[in-house]
Amino acid sequence: NLALGRIGNSIAGGALTLDVEAARAAIQEKIAAPLGLDLYRAASGILQIVNYHMMGAIRNVSVERGYDPRRFALVAFGGLLVTDFKNDYARTSLQKPPDYDLIDMEATYRRLEKEADGWLDAEAVPSDRRQLTRSADLRYAHQGSEVTVELAGQSVDSTVLEAAFQHFHQEHQRLFGFHLDQPVEIVTLRITARGEVEAVEMAPILGESSDPAAALVGQRSVYFDDEAGFLSCPIYHRALLAPGSVIGGPAILENVDSTVIVEPGWRTRVDDYGNCTIQPV
Repeated sequence: NLALGRIGNSIAGGALTLDVEAARAAIQEKIAAPLGLDLYRAASGILQIVNYHMMGAIRNVSVERGYDPRRFALVAFGGLLVTDFKNDYARTSLQKPPDYDLIDMEATYRRLEKEADGWLDAEAVPSDRRQLTRSADLRYAHQGSEVTVELAGQSVDSTVLEAAFQHFHQEHQRLFGFHLDQPVEIVTLRITARGEVEAVEMAPILGESSDPAAALVGQRSVYFDDEAGFLSCPIYHRALLAPGSVIGGPAILENVDSTVIVEPGWRTRVDDYGNCTIQPV
């Protein structure tokens, strides 16, 4: 990103200075020269590989779970201090039909719940803001992967288990397009512990003008792709952008904690809370 001009040589509000030439020299020596590539094509290729890996991760949590990613927005953000506490606990408990050991399963869940409560104690989560959810990884015989389904009820019994099996068949149908009329194996027992955090009222940001020119801080040559090469790109101070500001790409929005890149052919709009919604033109 530094070698391609996507981030400047000063970040974190000027607290940290970066060495552009050192970055370019490292890429030239380690990647471009050994592969016989142009320096900037090599740097662009590194980003493409990283993006492909992230696309694969998105596919794992969308398409492979039966969701169409075209129906969703991709929200890019750092850690939020107002999200609920969440932790997962799991134990292998391989059991094959028809000899499900309900007593052992219940004992395992109790141990996991005790462990989860200990963590919530350490996080000082009040008892009325705690939630423990039971689930299990299930599969058909000879399958190499499992489907996780919730186990409702206060304790493990045949009714709870049968409901989980029916849920598994439905999820298998949704995810893979078929289900089988055969018994189900239990592989792993899970507890998800949540501690609810009080809701925070977000105040809208204020701004006198939605003219982006008021936030323009400079211009920089930025490499976007191998076809376009370097383009002259306006740089905006994101914190100075008022609600309603609309900026067409190519553009870069810099802030003390992040850099937003608006690609050519895209545009961003700042909403009342400072979020940048980026869409194709």
